[in-house]
Parts: sequence; C-alpha cells; structure tokens
Amino acid sequence: MKKVAMFLGLLALLAGTSAYAQIGGSANIGGSITDDSGAALPGVTVTVTNRANGRSQALVTGGDGRYRAVALQPGPYQIEASLQGFGTVRREITLVVGADASLDLKLGVASVSETVTVVGVGEAGRLHMERFRKTFSQRFDQRRRQVLVEQKLQASMATWPRSRSAA
Repeated sequence: MKKVAMFLGLLALLAGTSAYAQIGGSANIGGSITDDSGAALPGVTVTVTNRANGRSQALVTGGDGRYRAVALQPGPYQIEASLQGFGTVRREITLVVGADASLDLKLGVASVSETVTVVGVGEAGRLHMERFRKTFSQRFDQRRRQVLVEQKLQASMATWPRSRSAA
C-alpha cells in the first residue's frame, strides 16, 4: 500500500510539472539582419513587441548582424528593425509555447527626396537647379556608400581578437 501511495504521489508530481510547462512555457525568436547586398548589418535596433500586452524589449544586433530574444510569452508579436541610413522594417509573427522561431530581415537604404519649386526663373536658374540636383544626388550616394563601408568595418572589427594587456 505504501508503494502505491508513493507511486501515485510521484505521478501527481510529474503531471503537475508537465501542466506547468504547458501553461507557463515560453518562446524565443532570433535571426539575422542584412542589407540589400546580403551583408550583415551590426548595430541595428530590433524592437520585439508583444501585441497582446504591449510589452516590448529593444535589442541591438552584434557584429554578425544577428539578434535573439528569449523567454518570451507566447502570443502575437511585432518585430521592428531600424538603423540610421536604412529604412525601417516591421514584421508580424505569432509565437507558441516552446517555439524557437527564426525571422531574418533585410533593410534597404533609406530614400531621401526633396522637392524644390522655383517660379519665374530663366535659363540660368534652370541650369543652377540642375547642378544642385546633381550635386545633391552625388553627395547622397557618397554618404550611402560611406555608411555601408562603416558598418562592414564595424562588423569585421567585432570578429578581431582583442589584445590583452600585460600585467
């Protein structure tokens, strides 16, 4: 009789922990963030927001462009990734208990547009505006390339071994 009671007690304990795992379980999400060329983007701010309760957490991608959020409450989420010089991307995903979801994102270069309206200007004004438009476009392209180079440099520096100072 004592063995039966012990067995039933052990069975109840196991059933209780199994039910707790199902009720109180969590989920994870992670992935990589790249630019249009497929290069990893370090320093991207990734915000993971639970749409059911509004709770959010902000993460920053590492040198390899990867992010990971763990121990999330199951439910609907919005994942938002943004980086200066690039557009913002938002995706929706529903996480279930025990999920280890993967969500890779691609950020495109941000577009800048400016409209200038000039009224009553002759040929000289039109030529000046054309030169302005060309110069602005060239400078924007140079800045965009500079941002990409800086981010690739940061990504490669993150993989460099760090030197130890002699003590």
